[in-house]
Parts: sequence; C-alpha cells; structure tokens
Amino acid sequence: MFIRYFLMIFLSLFLLSCSGHQNQLFDKDVAIKTPANPPMLYSKRVYKIARGDRLSIRFYNYPELSTTSKENQHEDVGVEVGSDGCIVLPLVKRLRVVGMTKGQLQSYLYRKYSPYLQDPTLKVEILNKRIYVLGEVKNPGSLDCIRYQGITPLKAIIQRGGLSKYANPHAIKVLRGDRRNYKLMSIDLTNMASVRARNIVLQPDDIVYVPHNKAKDFNMPINGVSPTLSIINTIFNSVMTYKAVTN
Repeated sequence: MFIRYFLMIFLSLFLLSCSGHQNQLFDKDVAIKTPANPPMLYSKRVYKIARGDRLSIRFYNYPELSTTSKENQHEDVGVEVGSDGCIVLPLVKRLRVVGMTKGQLQSYLYRKYSPYLQDPTLKVEILNKRIYVLGEVKNPGSLDCIRYQGITPLKAIIQRGGLSKYANPHAIKVLRGDRRNYKLMSIDLTNMASVRARNIVLQPDDIVYVPHNKAKDFNMPINGVSPTLSIINTIFNSVMTYKAVTN
C-alpha cells in the first residue's frame, strides 16, 4: 500500500513539472553496463509500418471507404499489410506501404485518392501495436497504443495495477527495439530526478519491465554473461511467454 501511495504522489507531482520532457533521450547514464558497441540512442522513434500490421484508415467525407465493419461502423476491422508490404484498398487497389510512417501514409493516400474524390481527408492508425508492462506489477499485460497514446512508463505501470509487493522500484527497465538493435533505459521510481529525466512517451512495442526485489544485481556479470545481455534476454523471454499465453 505504501509503494502504491508513494507512486500516486509521484504521478501528481511530476505531471505538472515534466510536461516538457516527454520526448527526451533514452539517457546514457543507465544503471547497467552497455555492450562494447552500444546502439545509438535517440529522442523519439517514429514508428514505421511493418508487414503484418493492421491499419485503420478512416475517410472523413467518405465513410463507406473506411476500414470499419459494414455491420458496425464503430468496429474498425482494419486492413492488413501483406507479406509483400502492400495493402489493397478500394479504387486505388494495391499499394506498397511498408516502411512509411502514419503521416507519410496519410499524405500518400490523399494524393492517390485525389483524382477520384473531392477532399479525401483521412486518418491512419495502427490497430495491432501494443505496449507491454511485465514483471512485478499487479496485473502484467499489455496496453493498446491507440487508447493509451502518449502514455509514460509510470502511467503504464499504474494502468496495470501498480507495483507488486515484490517489485524493485529502483531498477525499472524500459526496452525499445529487438535483440539485435535495442535501447535500454533504467528508472529509479524513488528518485524524482530519475523519474523527471525519463518521462518519455512510450512507443509501439516498447516494454516496461519491473524486476523482482531479490533479483541479482544487473550491474554484475552472471556466469560470464554481461548484465546487459542477461536483462535483455529476460525481458524478451517474458514478452514471448506473455504472447504465447494470450494468443
């Protein structure tokens, strides 16, 4: 109860003072040693559409062309990006969209539909992308990126019920990327400076991982394996297990 109360106080305080820091860098002063050739850090990754993504495409003036269900206009079934990187849409047929951002695709579709429609203003969203909050939280799971757009690590933890009684609040990890090209950030929820500096906006497929309070020190090599690789494997394995159980 104390930890949850402590977190709620933190949330109310830093939301007022940190609004300008939401897109800050994944800091270099992470609490673990990094590989010999660490990947470049960045301020904000703009998500690029990938094969297998399911896209919502909504036309403001032509709802009949939107990807909503014909039976229920409030249900957006989306359109899937195929293995060839393309989607198939009315009028414009097959279009290659893999590698585009949402904004680029919106502009591209506007140009493609302009010869056929007057003012084909539209909005693109990615339906299948999620943020994962795993480890020692009361309700481990995922959050829909559209519903929780702009969410920060601390808010994500609170949405999944807050920390469990076994959590280590000093070593919260945020992981972005994949096993070959990742960025890792550490947050100490008991340190206001750490929370303020790392008040980033989470992106699709980001992972917030809360370790057990009795987990081995991530700064120490474990059986000759670097602490970075050890925690990376732990986090990715947790996500794979979660997906296997929920799918």
